[in-house]
Amino acid sequence: MTGPDPLVHFFDAKANAWDGIYTRRKPALLQAWDMLTRQNLKARFEFAVDRLGDVKGKRFLDVGCGPGHYSVEIASRGAAEVVGLDFSSTMLELGRRLAAHRTVDDRCTFVEGDLFNYVSAVPFDTVVAMGFFDYVSDAVRTLRHLRSMTEGRVLASFPWRYALRVPARKTWFKIRGCRFWTYTRVEIASACATVGVPGHRALSPWPHLSSCRGGDISVERTPVKRESDVLVLGAGLTGMAAASLLDDRTVVLERDECPGGLVKTPCWNGYWFDQVLHLLYFWDDDTERRITALLGDDLARCPPVAWVETDKGTVLFPFQMHLAGLDKETVARCITDLARLTFGATNEEPKNFEEVLQLTFGGGMCETFLLPYNRKMWKRPLDTLAAAGFTWNITRPDFDNVLRGALETDSGYESYNAKGWYPRPASDSPVRGMEFLAQKLAASVENIRLGHVIERIELSSRTVHVRTEDGPEVYAYGEACLATLPLPTP
Repeated sequence: MTGPDPLVHFFDAKANAWDGIYTRRKPALLQAWDMLTRQNLKARFEFAVDRLGDVKGKRFLDVGCGPGHYSVEIASRGAAEVVGLDFSSTMLELGRRLAAHRTVDDRCTFVEGDLFNYVSAVPFDTVVAMGFFDYVSDAVRTLRHLRSMTEGRVLASFPWRYALRVPARKTWFKIRGCRFWTYTRVEIASACATVGVPGHRALSPWPHLSSCRGGDISVERTPVKRESDVLVLGAGLTGMAAASLLDDRTVVLERDECPGGLVKTPCWNGYWFDQVLHLLYFWDDDTERRITALLGDDLARCPPVAWVETDKGTVLFPFQMHLAGLDKETVARCITDLARLTFGATNEEPKNFEEVLQLTFGGGMCETFLLPYNRKMWKRPLDTLAAAGFTWNITRPDFDNVLRGALETDSGYESYNAKGWYPRPASDSPVRGMEFLAQKLAASVENIRLGHVIERIELSSRTVHVRTEDGPEVYAYGEACLATLPLPTP
């Protein structure tokens, strides 16, 4: 509904009269006329709100909301949020007054504007479009757009072409420079099929009215349901690694159009950049066997050589194991401070991350390298970071190994990451770097569904609700659901 001026002017002028159909705040003669000619509107209203079922906690979009009676009724039944969209400012003002009168204005928002320009950051549970398609010239385009705005269903009405009032309505609107459109059941079914609305239902809830006063047809969008033994949410390396072991018992759902999660290697001006992961290190022998078998000759050894430059000297990485490159005074202090921590009796608990470093390595190593490095990396005062969560890679070094590295320039010490690996496919490969690993792993997984946005997980029914380009889908899992998705931000 784009709201051409004649139609906007028509509804602005008729807003109170239209509102009176529902409120009956009209002279008795006009009420009688409404009962004679517009009884179907009241019946349609009652049918539609009942058809919505349990609305508690859900979000609704009421397209062509008019004076807001659908919006307010839905909100009064417990909806979390209702957005009423219309191009008539007069109609919307009536809706705001009604919402305030019914004390649901905290959950009703009325927006003036065009349907195709309206954007919601989050899809709605249901879109309601009652009495809306009367004024739509392209039903297929509009239905497709409505379909894209919901993860649940569209409840819409279409005026029947052969109702007795149609000729009079056409004349009425033509006089005012406006048009309205009518439909047959076949045309509605065709539009639904074109858009790909699954399970649309043609409903005629008022048989005594359908041949003479409206006969609107409601279209619901029913989510497609699929089943699997195991669902894996997220096609990052973790999700795909799990799915590769579970074989065809598993379906992997991924939001993006390419598997790999954060492991991407884009090319820029002929240079390839790994966004996440830079080298592979294998602590587990079984993992090493699987990855080397997966990549074969495209996986090459890549032992890292890294140096740490400080104002006290330059040493090999890891810093604490190669102190011989520092000046003698700094070496002596580093060794002395570490000896006090290693052999002294202290039960002091760190209160923050800075104290974690001080109590693990001593003041000498911290002041020379570890504090400047971590301040640069974390970009905030280290005493504002909690002490927990760092023990996986921050442990006190073995004193004998540190001492040997302080006395010998080549102590022979190898860190956990001394044996690195890196994917090196052929130079003409369309995918390089760590993304090559992600693509190889994806090829080993049988069922990856891309473009599937996870909307919610219902543990009680063991189902996962997703949004796809083709509409909403529900996946049921029989055995387990493995979620590897990042946690949502507040």
